[in-house]
Amino acid sequence: MTKMSDLAGKTFGKVSVIEPFDRTDKGEVRWLCRCSCGKQSVHRGSNLRSGRVNSCGCMQIKALKARIKRMEDLREKPFLDAKSKMEA
Repeated sequence: MTKMSDLAGKTFGKVSVIEPFDRTDKGEVRWLCRCSCGKQSVHRGSNLRSGRVNSCGCMQIKALKARIKRMEDLREKPFLDAKSKMEA
């Protein structure tokens, strides 16, 4: 078993650690966390400390929506440029 470092009360990105949840088969502690969006999730301590976990997943959804919007804007731009040249 690995030695448990106390992460309770610490914040990693948008995730605040609440309490230990359980241990993995290899003995690593998993922590119950609360994201700034209000959702609770469970993460391994190593993922929290390394920075691999920054949110419950809500940031991935926001980033995906922003990327889709940029792609839609880029797709529309050539059409709008051509249309404005035709009207002039």
